[in-house]
Amino acid sequence: MELTLALLADYANVSQEGKLNVLGIFNVIVAQTVPSRVPVCHLVLRFMADASEKGSKKQVQFKLLDPDGKQLMDVSGELQIQSGGPPGPVTIDLLSPIEWLAFEQYGEHQLSILVNGEHKRSISVTIAPPPTLPPPMEEP
Repeated sequence: MELTLALLADYANVSQEGKLNVLGIFNVIVAQTVPSRVPVCHLVLRFMADASEKGSKKQVQFKLLDPDGKQLMDVSGELQIQSGGPPGPVTIDLLSPIEWLAFEQYGEHQLSILVNGEHKRSISVTIAPPPTLPPPMEEP
């Protein structure tokens, strides 16, 4: 099984016609202070499973690592690949609202995605402080 798309977004859904709709893709979060918790966002994943994998189950794991490589979160679940359907590979869209993204420091974090213990992809998320405003200009 391959992971062909992995991103964070404000919202995502799949239409009745099977179209994947994604709104507000991001990889930078501006946090007033740290530690900081992210309001609900959506983890959007698209997997391609080979026809031989139909009817099987896969263990999907998410690990959040801080800039120093320290693990902040470890969340896992099971993904059932449908059996039947048209011949050939299967596309599986996994759209998961997440509330567990929390960051202890500023910098670049990695959200690693593993399937059956095999690393498939990482999503980079940078936590940045608010921009500083330049000092006001003096009038001549």
